[in-house]
Amino acid sequence: MFTTPAVAGDHLYVGSCSGRFIAFQSATGVEAWSYDTAQDGAAAQFHGDALVTDDAVFVGTDGPPVGWVYAFERATGKVRWKRSFARGVSAQVLGRGDLLYAVGGAGEVAAMDARTGAVAWHFAGEEPDEGSWARHDPALAGDVLLVPWPDGVVVALDAGSGAERWRAALGAQVTTSVVPIGESAWIGTVDGKLRMLDAGTGAALATVDAGGRPYGDLQIGGSCLLVLALGQRHTLACHDPSSGAVRWRRPVDTEISTFRPLVEGDVVIAGDENRQLFAVALADGEERWQCAVGGVPRGLSSGGHRLFVGMLSGTIVALPAGVCQDAR
Repeated sequence: MFTTPAVAGDHLYVGSCSGRFIAFQSATGVEAWSYDTAQDGAAAQFHGDALVTDDAVFVGTDGPPVGWVYAFERATGKVRWKRSFARGVSAQVLGRGDLLYAVGGAGEVAAMDARTGAVAWHFAGEEPDEGSWARHDPALAGDVLLVPWPDGVVVALDAGSGAERWRAALGAQVTTSVVPIGESAWIGTVDGKLRMLDAGTGAALATVDAGGRPYGDLQIGGSCLLVLALGQRHTLACHDPSSGAVRWRRPVDTEISTFRPLVEGDVVIAGDENRQLFAVALADGEERWQCAVGGVPRGLSSGGHRLFVGMLSGTIVALPAGVCQDAR
């Protein structure tokens, strides 16, 4: 299985569950370079998406017992530096200025110098229970790093110093990433709720029904807070980002396998276990097209007039722009 391909310039960068991180030429699919984590011990899985900058690629690997955050030279794949984390880093590595932010599976949060890997600050959170780990993506909201923990707590850390600003107990396990919008932030929980917090104080602003257990990555697209949920059926829904009110909800016959929907212009694209991609209008949720892709899609990205689909089977498919619309 591949993570969501990160498209930058004329390459795409992707990690696999086999423990390899690979840079492909986006026009041809030819491998430009790769790195095998077996060089550092037992092969580790890549689950978090990569952060690509002008000259480097940053990405974490799972544990146990130890995983790594790698800094690769973007042009060659040479390891610039690496840093170990107990139980690895399953969530996406974030960056701002010269600092990177990573959340370890054992409850550690670290800010690191992007050039050297030196730790600028370190926060020791509570280690998740056995069998659980910190896997949902954190987010930067202004000068605050928002970190969701599996047990249902969100912690806000000062992005510059690591000092704790606030913490909010949600009363239920976290099942989605956290996404900021304006002065607030949304997150989903196992009890079928979406919760809006004040990003500055952690105060609860709203709690709304997600139509089932929310999962995957919450996304902002157009005037939609996009939410995947599992109730009687799997659904993709658009909620009003300011209130949480449902604008539309689209049921799907089987599991939506792309945990991060892709917003492209005025549509949102997702994939399901029926080996289909589908696109619906952001305005009203009406279907625009469906497209068979020959496998179960897992990650979606776009660039260079192509749609890239990372498959559960461990392959990547590049679709020319418009090919799925033409296949209607």
